[in-house]
Order: sequence, then structure tokens, then C-alpha cells
Amino acid sequence: MSDVQPQDGAPAESSVPQRVAELQRYAGWLGNNPDAARLRTSVGGLARALQNGDDLLNPLRTVQAHLDRLTAGGVTPLLRRSMRILRVELEASRS
Repeated sequence: MSDVQPQDGAPAESSVPQRVAELQRYAGWLGNNPDAARLRTSVGGLARALQNGDDLLNPLRTVQAHLDRLTAGGVTPLLRRSMRILRVELEASRS
């Protein structure tokens, strides 16, 4: 797992990098089915977008679409909670 930090190395004003790292950790706990693999890949894309300073809107949509395909149970509630918190934090940082 990679440590998600903004590209310039400056400390983040919010906990967005920590939330993305949390999503990566939880996604790593998923099984080996195709939906889990897609979610892990999309969370990795979100982490790369954050590191590169790219817009996070499209990667967030992709992660949410793959998260919606997961069945309830196991680590899925943790992923959904982290995703909700991440969206709130991103909205707050844009204001």
C-alpha cells in the first residue's frame, strides 16, 4: 500500500489523503471476486489522481459505481462510510 500524499509533499489541510489511504486499506481486505478487483483498481486510480493533483470528481464517481456493485456485509459498510466522509471533506475543501 502506498502512502498517499499530495505531489508537492506539503501537509494536506484536510484529511482527504488519509481517507483515500483508508479506502485503499479497506479495499485490500476484500475478496478476490471481479467486483472487488474493480473496486481496488478504481481506488488506486483515485490515489494516483490525488498524488498527481488531478481533479478527483471522475475517479470518485468510478469508485462509487464499483462500490455500489458490492454486496452488503463484511468490509463494505466501512468502505461506504469512508466514501461518504471523503465526499463531505472534499465538498468542504471546495467551499
